[in-house]
Amino acid sequence: HCPPRNPAEKISSGFKATEYYLYLFGLGPGVFRAVLPKKYWQNFCKLVHGFRIIIQWSIRGRQVLEAHVSFTSFFEEYENLYYQRRMDRLHFCRPCLHTLLHAAPEIIHVGPGAYTTQFTMERAI
Repeated sequence: HCPPRNPAEKISSGFKATEYYLYLFGLGPGVFRAVLPKKYWQNFCKLVHGFRIIIQWSIRGRQVLEAHVSFTSFFEEYENLYYQRRMDRLHFCRPCLHTLLHAAPEIIHVGPGAYTTQFTMERAI
């Protein structure tokens, strides 16, 4: 990977999925540690941990379970931290976050995330 460009300058166009991946899941835990309160940073790290597992080219069964546990823990904490299980705040719970609960089990059916992401298409462009 090359160092990512400034996402604020490329937020609506020209920023590739690999750059978002590197920024959020590669550099994010280190960058956000000094910015986020501890409980939010720890929650973010659970998301990163699960995502780093499912995006591998080869995954063992125990790793699929580990990713699922990480995503489930992330999502339960997310519900309490961000929308506090209140109906008036449900809009903070985006559908893409709910999809994470299905990501690890789907690996058994479709294979690792590295084969089903935008990255493969971007390499061909």
